[in-house]
Amino acid sequence: MVGALRSEVKLRNHFSRLFNLSFKPWKGNPVGSLQERLDEFKKSFESGAPPYNAPHEAIEIMHRATAELKATGIEGRALNVGDRAPGFTLFNQDHLQVSSSGLLEQGPLVVSFFRGHW
Repeated sequence: MVGALRSEVKLRNHFSRLFNLSFKPWKGNPVGSLQERLDEFKKSFESGAPPYNAPHEAIEIMHRATAELKATGIEGRALNVGDRAPGFTLFNQDHLQVSSSGLLEQGPLVVSFFRGHW
């Protein structure tokens, strides 16, 4: 157990340095909630400091684009936790068409979105 905890602390310190994040002391959840981590990342990113070095102009553009998307009402049309997603057919990693209905026949389905390489 001590070895696992030591490895977790080393990993947390590594990511802290790599992503310029600060983690709160251990209190049940060693890295905080997802919202806390997202808030910390946003604060670090928008500071313009390394490792991201995001220019202020780029951050303003992102904020403006986010506001424009929100103004369309798209948030209100998003699925909520527990909602059933509409059926779909897509190509898999082998470029074969697969349908959600066909996959659901085999059991529960998890959909993951990968943005690819930019």
